Amino acid sequence: MATKRRVGSIAIRHRRRLDLQYGLHSCLALGLCLCLSLCLSGCGAGGVLAGLGIADSTKKPDPTDTPALITELNVLPHRLAQRIRDAELTIWFSVPSTAVLLSRLGKLKPDTYPGLRLALFCGEALPQEILEAWSLAAPKAVLENLYGPTEVTIACTAYRWDPMRSPGECELGLVPIGEPYPGMSALVADEALREVAPGEAGELLMGGPQVSLGYWQDPERTATAFVRPPDRDAVFYRTGDRVRRVRPGGPLVYLGRVDNQIKIQGYRVELEEVESVLRDAAGVEVAIAVGWPVNAAGADGIVAFLGAESADLDAVRQRLRQRLPPYMVPRELRLHPVFELNANGKVDRKALRRLLEEGS
Repeated sequence: MATKRRVGSIAIRHRRRLDLQYGLHSCLALGLCLCLSLCLSGCGAGGVLAGLGIADSTKKPDPTDTPALITELNVLPHRLAQRIRDAELTIWFSVPSTAVLLSRLGKLKPDTYPGLRLALFCGEALPQEILEAWSLAAPKAVLENLYGPTEVTIACTAYRWDPMRSPGECELGLVPIGEPYPGMSALVADEALREVAPGEAGELLMGGPQVSLGYWQDPERTATAFVRPPDRDAVFYRTGDRVRRVRPGGPLVYLGRVDNQIKIQGYRVELEEVESVLRDAAGVEVAIAVGWPVNAAGADGIVAFLGAESADLDAVRQRLRQRLPPYMVPRELRLHPVFELNANGKVDRKALRRLLEEGS
């Protein structure tokens, strides 16, 4: 996953291309790069979806068809599954929201994509149930969850899914973000930028050759984000993401944004934790928790948006009360079958907040 933040212009001194990490350079020469918004291999195009498809070397599609294909799939996303099969794609690359959409459209049924051999996901937290469904839909594919901010050249850690081991390593219903790429280092730090004790949560700091030089012509922001922790010789980038290792030698697990902690009735609340329980209690793939209404100290409560057309909301509330303390139980549950996506193909949380502000 690549986390969301205000970036601006950054200076890159080293770029680890996905073609080097995954040996895709020979395939990329074919020119079929279905890149519908966020594409970490280095190509980009605007749109609702985000995906990368690369055909086998025996099939050489016309790259001039790509713009029309992008337009078509943004308007008619239900055709995406058929396109994958028709083009005989072997590699898939997208943000998890695209996979969630395919699941909603009933396009992640077992053995739907037998030709895929590699599936990469990046750009946001990856739900466990989505990757489990994908592993059945593309049984021959290697599945990996990538993580990284733009300031660290986008992808800097990876986790390879194992059907036997991985379910036990997931936390909050999310797939781990894994281990740093070779040459990179991860530091889980406290507010003083010192490494936390094993098993404790902290902010993820990334160091290594992929770390950019800073923000272009913005020394103040650079000094805040690019730091030299105590007892460390190298500069690390503060990702603003909370992570931890559940056990020594285990993968890094993503716990949410540091700035996604809010105070409710004096208690510190992780909205991602609420969302994890919401997804399970409501049986939905997407659930978003918003602190609302906002006050000087944080928020008075939580409003939850459930990605479903219908649900027994009374039953959902009862399940939530059994699993969450009273101050974490959403005051309001809203059915929201279609979430607006931002330019990177992620759920637009700001759009949900605007709905609340407008009283919709």
